[in-house]
Amino acid sequence: MNSIVYIGMDVHKNSYSLCAVDGETGEILGETKISPDVDLIIKFINNAKKKQTNLMQMFLLVMKQDV
Repeated sequence: MNSIVYIGMDVHKNSYSLCAVDGETGEILGETKISPDVDLIIKFINNAKKKQTNLMQMFLLVMKQDV
């Protein structure tokens, strides 16, 4: 099952504020304030994707138990 994770960025000279939101549920998957470093942005995105995947797996497990 594919799902969209939206990433918002508030960009300033010395820092970036990032927020990841599950596109289906609207749940906030993560928020952070980082230095303007592309490696930190990629790390944040990967962590948000992992969290979203874990939430989907837990949801499917719960749905399976209810059947």
